[in-house]
Amino acid sequence: MSVVNGFMIVLMILLLTYTFYRLVRKKSLLMVIPVCCQVFSLAIAIPGFIDNVEALPVVEASNLLLGILLPAFFILTDYHSMIKKVKSKGVYNGLVEASVQPEPDTRCLPSEGINRPAREKQTNEIMKDLKNLPEDIQKSIRKSLNHAHSLISENKLADAYPIYDTLAKVAGTSYMLFYNVADICYRLERYNDALEGYKKALELADQASLKVQELHYNLGNTYFMLKKYEKAANSFEKALELDPSNISVGENLAFAYVHMSEKDKGIELLNRMKNGDGSYRAYFISGRLLNDASRYPEAEAELRNCIKLQPLGIEARDELGKALLRQNKYEAALEIYEEIIKLKPDEYQAWCSRANLFSRLKRWSDAVSSYSEAIKLKPDSYRNYYNMAVALEEGGNWESAIEAYQNTIKVNPAFTGAYNNLGIALSIAGRQQEALDVYEKGIRMNGQDFNLFFNMGMNLFEAGRYVESVAAYRNAIDINPKELEVYYCLGAALTELRHYNDAIEAYKCALSIKPSDGELHYNIAAIYAMLGRYDIAGENLKQAIALNEDVRSDARKNNAFDGMRGRIDFKELVS
Repeated sequence: MSVVNGFMIVLMILLLTYTFYRLVRKKSLLMVIPVCCQVFSLAIAIPGFIDNVEALPVVEASNLLLGILLPAFFILTDYHSMIKKVKSKGVYNGLVEASVQPEPDTRCLPSEGINRPAREKQTNEIMKDLKNLPEDIQKSIRKSLNHAHSLISENKLADAYPIYDTLAKVAGTSYMLFYNVADICYRLERYNDALEGYKKALELADQASLKVQELHYNLGNTYFMLKKYEKAANSFEKALELDPSNISVGENLAFAYVHMSEKDKGIELLNRMKNGDGSYRAYFISGRLLNDASRYPEAEAELRNCIKLQPLGIEARDELGKALLRQNKYEAALEIYEEIIKLKPDEYQAWCSRANLFSRLKRWSDAVSSYSEAIKLKPDSYRNYYNMAVALEEGGNWESAIEAYQNTIKVNPAFTGAYNNLGIALSIAGRQQEALDVYEKGIRMNGQDFNLFFNMGMNLFEAGRYVESVAAYRNAIDINPKELEVYYCLGAALTELRHYNDAIEAYKCALSIKPSDGELHYNIAAIYAMLGRYDIAGENLKQAIALNEDVRSDARKNNAFDGMRGRIDFKELVS
């Protein structure tokens, strides 16, 4: 019996280790309960085992339930969740995932962020709230308030804070003093202190709707900045109940819903609040939210309303261009970007969007022209040089493309994509040695770029420098052993060096990645034929033809099979 009890205690310790690890990973207070239950069970079971005392049935049942079955349930739950995610997403994240909510995509929020809180109360308002104090104290407080407000107007918030903090403590019955303390803390980004100040102000306020509405609104903003989005939404909802037509509150509530991954709810709220009499911002934010929710036709309609309200506006047109692009309305999007450039010729992003759109339409010369304008506005943008080089390539202007890639590298020497493309362009232009020099420079910048080694290997192979090309291909394989094409090239280079066995191994590695590739079987068959191993060559050739009928005619002409041409089985295969 003691052996069984000992085994159970060991099992309970192992399961306790798992639940404790789960507690750390999940960071959930609820997980403290099963951990405590298991510790309690072990605290009972271990002394009984040491003293060799037979446990009561109720104690054994408790140990079994709390010490074994409960943690086993967590293991099964975690395993089921893991398998479900692997099957649905093809991603393995371990048996226990940390309970970290990913930050939602908030591109739909306006560049200026949420609407700011209501600002501080002025001296006259506060003095009305303190009218019951003795006159001499009122004079002293007014003097301090005037000094504090002058500091605030000079943006010396840190100097104003201790004055208000002292006044709030001395005259502790005024909600406005705590309100202003909180406002200063908010503007100083001391959000936890701001939260305490607004809460204290809410306790002291006389619950008049306007006062309470402002406080709930400011509390919501503070929670929002602390990334406590559910609490922020709760505060905004209370503020909106008191003032249902307040657009600023409604928009901030919509922002909170976005951060809670409830975009549709935010859209619905903004739609309810639009009043049709000039609410440009509500239309604009609604359009962004709809864009982000992939409801592009609705987004387009909202953003066109924005343009009607502000015909000279840029921001709504830019967002409308995105909505049109996502509907593949390229010509309509192009018209929008043309409008933006007419309204504001130095609008850098519009030139970039126009250039990218021309690239999509394969209007390469127009794309190059637009990228050139964007570069004039922002000469340090390596991405524009790079995109322009690609457009020049597509237009067949290789020499200008080479120059654009070189400019890309000058602006950003660490961008290895430019080294790759520049090397390819130089090779096509017949400047092989320059291409090799570029690849070497790129490798010095980033020795883990697969494409640099692979393209260098291709260049060396074409130059007949097979030994060096093999070395480059092997470096590429070290970086990315799952890339099929590099094994093709390595096998070809090894074949040229007559390293037939190594070439076969390279092709077999490729087959492990893509077993249904008839060309790989064909290459292996050709090498075995050159080695005089005709039976194996015939088997591989048969597989190659079964997978790819086109290799049959190639086999008739390939000199590698000359030694097999008199064999009946070969004739049957190629006939």
